[in-house]
Amino acid sequence: MHLLAAINNNVDEWEALQHYDKNKPRLPLPYAFGGAFLKAGHTLSAIDLYSKADKKQISPFKSLYYKNELGNALKSVDVAALWGGDALKAILKQSIMPKTKNNILYFTYVFAPKEASMKHKLHDLAIKILAGPAKGIVLMTAEQQLAAQELFDDSLPVIRLRCGIDSAFYREESSFADIPEAHRAIVEELLKEPYVIMPGDELRYNDDAVTFVEKSGIRLVRVSQYAAKSGTENLKQDVIERKLSDRLFVFEKISYSFLRFLFQHACAYAGLVDSSWQPSGWTVVCEALSSGLPTVLYEGIVSRELQNINVPEDLVQIVPVGDIDLYSERLDEMVRLNLSSNLSSKAASFASEHLDFHQTAPDFVNQIEKLVGNI
Repeated sequence: MHLLAAINNNVDEWEALQHYDKNKPRLPLPYAFGGAFLKAGHTLSAIDLYSKADKKQISPFKSLYYKNELGNALKSVDVAALWGGDALKAILKQSIMPKTKNNILYFTYVFAPKEASMKHKLHDLAIKILAGPAKGIVLMTAEQQLAAQELFDDSLPVIRLRCGIDSAFYREESSFADIPEAHRAIVEELLKEPYVIMPGDELRYNDDAVTFVEKSGIRLVRVSQYAAKSGTENLKQDVIERKLSDRLFVFEKISYSFLRFLFQHACAYAGLVDSSWQPSGWTVVCEALSSGLPTVLYEGIVSRELQNINVPEDLVQIVPVGDIDLYSERLDEMVRLNLSSNLSSKAASFASEHLDFHQTAPDFVNQIEKLVGNI
C-alpha cells in the first residue's frame, strides 16, 4: 500500500520515526500516519503543506510534493490521510472531477461535540455532504467514532485512531544533566517539596491552576512550549501579583529531556484542560501516565476515552469542569496517595500496555489495510 501523509516542513521528524532516541521522543501523529505504516512494510509519500521542504532530502518518503502538487500526489498513491480545509476542498474537487480515485481519508480532531458551536455544526454538515466521495473519516476517540457511525450509517467508513505515544522515552531514567544550567538553581529549590505538573498550551485553565495553588499550598509547575497560545504571560503576571513565586513555577520552550525530568520528579499531573469539544490534553495525560504520574482531570472527551479503556480509578480521578474546590481536594488527595502508596509503576505499566504507539498504531494500520483492500 502507498500512503500519502501531510507534513509541515518537518521531514527530519518523520525520518526520526525509524529509530529510538533517548533524548527526544518520536512524535505521536507522525508515528501513527508514518512510522507504523513503514514498520508494516508499506510505502510512504508526503505532501508538504508549507511547500518549503528540501526535495533532495526526503527520506523516509518515496516522493515529496508541495501543496500546489496535491492533484498529482493523489494520483500516485492508494490512499491519502489529510485534514483541515485543504482536505475538504480536495474531496470536493474529487467529487466533481471524472475518473478520480476518491482516495482521501479525512482526519479531524473535532466531530459532533455535545455543545457544538455554529462553526462545528457547519463543519459536520460539510463532512456529511462530502461523505460520498471521501474514502473514510478518521477520529480519535470511541465517543467520536460512535457519533460518526450513527450519523453516516454505512455511507462512510469510520476509523478510530487512538493516538499512542513513545512511552519508552518517558520511562528512560532522567538525571540532573537534563536540566539547563540556567534553570538548575530553580529546580534545586523546587525539589525540596512535592509538586504537581501542568504542561501544555491551548485550552488550559491557568486561572484554576493559580486557585489550586492558593487553596492547597502545593507547588505547581506550568510548562509551555508556545507561550503565545498558552496565556503564560498573564499567568506569570498573576504569580507576581499574588506573591506565588515560590509556589507556582513557569518553564517555557524547554527540551524534551528536561520535560521528562520534571515529569519524573512530580507527584501528579494537573489535568486542568478543556476537552469538552475536542480531545485536548490527550497526549499530555499519556505522557504523564508513562512517567508514572496519577492525575485528576476535568471531565470531557479525554476523561471519557480513558474510561473507555478502563483506566484504574486510583490513577485517574475525574471532576466536573470548573469545580475548583472539588478539584483541589481530589488532587491534594492524589498527591498524598502517591507519596504513601507509590503509584508510579502502576501508571507506567498501564501506559505501556494501553497508550504506547506500538500497541495502538497497528490496529490503525490494519483498519486502513482493510479499507484500501476494497479499492
